[in-house]
Amino acid sequence: MEAALKMTLPPQDLALILALFAGSGNAAGGLLVARSLPGGDAVRRSSGPLAALTQVGAGILIAVALLEFVPVTLDTMRPRVWAAPLILLGYLLVHVVEYTIVPYWLGKSEKPQTQKPQTLRSSVPYTLVMALMVHSFFDGVAIGAAALLSSTFGWLVFAAMLMHKFPVGATVASVMLSAGGSRNAAVGSAALVGTATVVGALLVRPLHAAQIGFAVGIGAGVMLYVAATELIPAGSAQKQGLASVYVLSGVVLFAVTDFFVRKAGLQ
Repeated sequence: MEAALKMTLPPQDLALILALFAGSGNAAGGLLVARSLPGGDAVRRSSGPLAALTQVGAGILIAVALLEFVPVTLDTMRPRVWAAPLILLGYLLVHVVEYTIVPYWLGKSEKPQTQKPQTLRSSVPYTLVMALMVHSFFDGVAIGAAALLSSTFGWLVFAAMLMHKFPVGATVASVMLSAGGSRNAAVGSAALVGTATVVGALLVRPLHAAQIGFAVGIGAGVMLYVAATELIPAGSAQKQGLASVYVLSGVVLFAVTDFFVRKAGLQ
């Protein structure tokens, strides 16, 4: 299937299709939790397996970023000296938006209600959804950059993203249910997070070959941020004793896949 898509689809179209499927992973995770687990029980019962899957995905993202995206950025950026700052920009961009701009915007909207603890508590799920939409948007940027680089890497990054898309969707639905939201609201919130992935891929879509260094550089920074700053600490916070083993498994999985991809000449 990958070989057929590689021959028939332009990179921009492949990126959009992969982003659609990745975003569907958010919706699927939310749907499963909303339909099978009641309220706050969802968080407790789903955390173990989903955290393990997330750590494997984090390992894959780190490997893709450092072994492929960083070298490609160094090779394609002219002048080359701008490659490292571009990767750093991708990393900081997610951080600033997720931890400065979004909280500031939400804080302004909640300021008049600071004297109402119950209202603040009810706003937590929406704050989470907004933050994860930003996260999901940059997932789409990374998928789009990978597909521009090659269809093979588009598929690999898509697979790594999908591993944490499902857990993220499940988390959104779980928190929404725990706060007293309806099942429809839980699924809708997870789907909204997934939609942001498609928007991110659409942003990268107009770029052409001469601009691939910019897309891949930003994508490298995004993947490093998502994996090292978001996913791996989340696994440690849940006291997953095997978290490092899962991350290492993801790295090895990508390294082995990359070896056979190169050997088969599919890159």
